[in-house]
Amino acid sequence: MATQTAFLPLVQKFFESDPAGAANSLELMEREEAIGVLKTVPPTLAASVFRHLQTSSAAALLKDAPSDLFKAVVERLDPQQTAAILLTLPSSPQETLLAHLSNKAKRQIQEILTYPKDSAGR
Repeated sequence: MATQTAFLPLVQKFFESDPAGAANSLELMEREEAIGVLKTVPPTLAASVFRHLQTSSAAALLKDAPSDLFKAVVERLDPQQTAAILLTLPSSPQETLLAHLSNKAKRQIQEILTYPKDSAGR
């Protein structure tokens, strides 16, 4: 565990200086390992990296992330991006994940999810 702690400043610097590269690295990791890394960085850094993840990768990570990590990341993302991520999931996991959010965030995302599929709002 001490070795992992020693690498935290390096991981944070990587997330800060190259969020796209950090996103690529997370996509290459096993899901559990990537979630473990995300849990070690501040939520603002995790959210900045999520903006660079492929939508399917972001959905897979958020679906399996602990609820506190999910909430911390999603509430820092644009509601439009969160809706796009959730749309890649079946409706049951969507509802489960939305239940972890504040009423304001949930309302914004649900509004986007109700737009017709090919509309400008979606």
